Amino acid sequence: MGCRRKTLGWLLMMVCAAAANAAAAQTMSEGPQVVPAEAGAVPATPPVVQQGFLPAPVPLEELPPSLRERVRFVLEHPTLSSRGPLEAFRCRPSLYYWLLDHPDLAVHLWRGLGAKCTEIRTCGDGSFAWKDTHNGEVHWRTIVRNAKQRVWYAEGRVKAGPMLPAVSIRAVVVLNYQEGSDSKGKPAVRHQMDLILHTDSRAVSLAARLFGASAPRLAEEYVSQLEMFFGALAWYLSEHPDKAATLFQELKLSPGNS
Repeated sequence: MGCRRKTLGWLLMMVCAAAANAAAAQTMSEGPQVVPAEAGAVPATPPVVQQGFLPAPVPLEELPPSLRERVRFVLEHPTLSSRGPLEAFRCRPSLYYWLLDHPDLAVHLWRGLGAKCTEIRTCGDGSFAWKDTHNGEVHWRTIVRNAKQRVWYAEGRVKAGPMLPAVSIRAVVVLNYQEGSDSKGKPAVRHQMDLILHTDSRAVSLAARLFGASAPRLAEEYVSQLEMFFGALAWYLSEHPDKAATLFQELKLSPGNS
């Protein structure tokens, strides 16, 4: 099982992108880049036509007033923003949606496949939390859930190291998706993710000194890996139902009853 480079996760923590969904974001800082060897590498995604897939804006008017203004602030004052690639993959859509709503259990499923993943704690009501080894902590929740989009909002404080100051972050992650079928008529999903975050000038200045012009490129790679966290797992579990059944039995769960 291959694992993501910690360098990227550290960079994004420095600019507070460690909160990409926030907890799942940190998961990917140590998470897998490929599916287990016995399954083979994730197949190259088939060509995707952009026509018919237009990322939707965040529906601010649907949010409660207090939350609406916090989300609006991040969207209008981004410190860093990045868009992942448009990906397409075979999977059972219901399983994919279940993983989006249960990142804490997705971590355990990846661990069952041999990945090293950081713990995510569920707080109830669709909220989750992640805590790092330097006492940084981020909380996030799903604020939009519909047939074409998930939006997560995160707040917290993170530290890149014991000798560095903690910085406050706010982040919005927008995931647009669409159901369809591949050339063989099998169910498939295509998706694309946007990360928008805001932090104070200290983190920005430090990241700029350390990484310079490479920061946006690394952020884009980071969002791509976060997409894979959900997409590759949905693909693998759909393609290998026997293995999926074993993993869910170990969790004593099934995607339809939690």
